[in-house]
Amino acid sequence: MADRSGTSWCRVSTISQTVASSPRCCRPITLRIPQNRHCVTGRRTSELGSVARSRRTACAAPLPLRRAMAILGATCRKAGDSLDGQPEKAVTSPAHKYQFDLIAAALRALESRRGHPLIDDPLAEVLVTAANEPLSSAFLATGFPENPSAADGTFLLINASGIFTRYGDDFIATELESGTRQVVQFVAGLDTRAYRLPWPADAVLYEVDHPHTLEFRSRVLREHGAAASVTQRLVPAATTADPWAEDLCVAGFDPEQPTAWLIAPLIMAGLPGQAQDLLFERIIELSAPGSAICSDANIFLPSTETWDSLAEPVVPEDIRAANFWMLTYPDSRMPPADWLTGHGWATDVQTAAEIAAHYGRPFTDDAPDIVKQHTQWQFLRAKLPHVHYPE
Repeated sequence: MADRSGTSWCRVSTISQTVASSPRCCRPITLRIPQNRHCVTGRRTSELGSVARSRRTACAAPLPLRRAMAILGATCRKAGDSLDGQPEKAVTSPAHKYQFDLIAAALRALESRRGHPLIDDPLAEVLVTAANEPLSSAFLATGFPENPSAADGTFLLINASGIFTRYGDDFIATELESGTRQVVQFVAGLDTRAYRLPWPADAVLYEVDHPHTLEFRSRVLREHGAAASVTQRLVPAATTADPWAEDLCVAGFDPEQPTAWLIAPLIMAGLPGQAQDLLFERIIELSAPGSAICSDANIFLPSTETWDSLAEPVVPEDIRAANFWMLTYPDSRMPPADWLTGHGWATDVQTAAEIAAHYGRPFTDDAPDIVKQHTQWQFLRAKLPHVHYPE
């Protein structure tokens, strides 16, 4: 069935998808998509056609079907949970992902207002205003500082938002220029790349995120009269039990074509080590040669005491007690760059300081300690090379 916007919410009944075998991979299996599985696509249901397709499987090792589960959303640690098994003081955190997404949207709106912005996201303010949520509304009302300095907490947050949003924008632009026409965003939140970036006519953007986030953004922008400039497919995934990869294929994703995978910053920190590996394993299963990944590459975990002492002078009062790092998992894991390199991907890692300098906003000597603590936060871009076998 379709909503009033024309976007189809399709009910898929007992569809079989056969996974093709590969000489380097596991044997063929059949995936059964449960009856009444919901997906959101940018096409009318009649245009979906058959979803039975040949699917690539992981080249590293066979994976049981149970490992096809999503690893989003519900894996995040709740406020007040212990980081190391020892009692920690409870902290105030954004009540849920929706609120965090709104704060990020407010920061993008403020970045867009400044002189020489790194991004232009006029719809971010529309979303924050429509939500009328107190914390993000307070950020928006604060406005861009008249005399910004390295000691201004709001300025620092706006700066970071602009830098890392632009970093993701440029990743997508680079991959589109190379000929890639499939882009998948993990946990895009309320970002409006589908509306604000230039896209080739034959490109398709898939967005995997919480159903409420996707529904709210779509409804508000539709009511505002905004139209996406790319074919947009929304893939709801609320918990770790949601089979986002299967729903992605039902929505039209073609694993035989190169894909640009943009993983939101901080998602690595919000996943246990095993779930992080499963995410990359699943992406590898769905990635043809020429595919690329962009994500953060390490986890920076200041202690609660460190956060308290460093945040006091510069972080806006409303979130001074919100140690976002309490939402992370510090368990042992292989760095994503090493993991991907071991699976045949070429990787390039940059620090936050290097990225900031690239965009003309370097960390200065008078930056507060809380900023200097984050200069070694790492981000990676990885590419799966084309393999040419001898004749």
